[in-house]
Amino acid sequence: MIIVLKPDYKIYIDFIKKEEEIKTPLFLFTDEHYLVNIKNKKRLNEIISTHYLLYKILKSKPQIYYNKKGKPYIKDKPFHISISHSGKRITIGISEKQIGVDIQKTDNRLVKISHKFVNARDKETLGFNINSLTLIWSAKEAVYKLDNNQVKFTNLHINKVLMQNKYSGQLLINNMWTVDYFIFEKYYLTIAKSKNNEK
Repeated sequence: MIIVLKPDYKIYIDFIKKEEEIKTPLFLFTDEHYLVNIKNKKRLNEIISTHYLLYKILKSKPQIYYNKKGKPYIKDKPFHISISHSGKRITIGISEKQIGVDIQKTDNRLVKISHKFVNARDKETLGFNINSLTLIWSAKEAVYKLDNNQVKFTNLHINKVLMQNKYSGQLLINNMWTVDYFIFEKYYLTIAKSKNNEK
């Protein structure tokens, strides 16, 4: 497991497990019949892995709920969570403040759909190649999750790069959100926060 620790958030990254890799996955769930209704094997493994990673983090059986917009939360816990999957990786962000977390594996298919999420300002700020496309997609996805799934990708503009080195940096989006990013293996990890850092 990879752990990213910052003053205002903690990020946990692990591999997505297969059902058979966890001896008794049903112990993670309050409703043992929940898994029976999930037919897609990939989705099933993602759900089991999410609960298993949270179990390792919290040291107790996690009960994940979702609000009307699909934002996850854990009842009666004094923190916010955000969850993402891509490729063989899962990530969970935990913070006392609202955050949006995304992980995205570099994928050439992003080039074909780039017109749906990249605008002229983004290209001017970050350029146009598979690495910048992955970062743009992931950053906007993180903001989307932070904003309770209400903001449209086409309305998001990457204003500038606030900080940058070889494997990490920070972006400013719409002068409203900052997005920290980290690069490892072929993955981009992004964490979106409101500039005023509201709870």
